[in-house]
Amino acid sequence: MKKYLLLLSFTLLSCADIRKPSIDSLKQQGFDEIHCKNLEYKDIKSDVGSNPFYKIYATVEKKDVSLEIVTARCYDSYDCDYEIVEDEVICQKLVVSSKTQLDSYYNDHVLLVFNAKF
Repeated sequence: MKKYLLLLSFTLLSCADIRKPSIDSLKQQGFDEIHCKNLEYKDIKSDVGSNPFYKIYATVEKKDVSLEIVTARCYDSYDCDYEIVEDEVICQKLVVSSKTQLDSYYNDHVLLVFNAKF
């Protein structure tokens, strides 16, 4: 229940007409910028419509077990998408669209995490 209330709070903050939180204000509220170092190749043969991809990620743990880990993927200073994660933060997916081309799944962005040790 707590994770839904936390996600609802962040969603309401980001949808409110008044002022959306900026990257700087999220950092002041306890979000930290994360950079991923792990790389894994995924090719799900059972999913016909999906291309294989490389996943760039970081493993995380909760700082406070009573709170959820929340990511804020910010595409500019005031445009962020929020997500609750368990133990892994995906920084980028590189989709293999041909033998010579990788396409970024996420456009240029800043990735912030709340309540995470990494």
